[in-house]
Amino acid sequence: DNHNNNNNNIINEDDGTFVIAFFHPHCSSGGGGERVLWKSIQALGEMKEGHLLNRRTKTKKDTLPGNIGDIHDAILVNCRNISVVVYTVDEPTVNYDLGVTEKVKERFGIVISKKLRVNFVHL
Repeated sequence: DNHNNNNNNIINEDDGTFVIAFFHPHCSSGGGGERVLWKSIQALGEMKEGHLLNRRTKTKKDTLPGNIGDIHDAILVNCRNISVVVYTVDEPTVNYDLGVTEKVKERFGIVISKKLRVNFVHL
């Protein structure tokens, strides 16, 4: 019994995190498909920071009856606890993560939020 009570007090920092995964074999090659990938990841970073809520010109509340818009806003707010995984066949290097985000910034002008965790799984 004592053992079970101790487990109830453990806090999992990842509890409630939405993990969004992309399979993009050559995510660092710099082509048009990679631009789409990184714009998607940039938008997820904006969601995490709450910028998409502020950026919308017309809210769901304005277009939907009742309080349905409130539900959609609540979903967007809850999406601030997200993490991204990119599955790639690129060869892992010591500073792969930093190198990819710098290349994305230079090539496409896309900046990924530092608040968004982007993890790479090398297949």
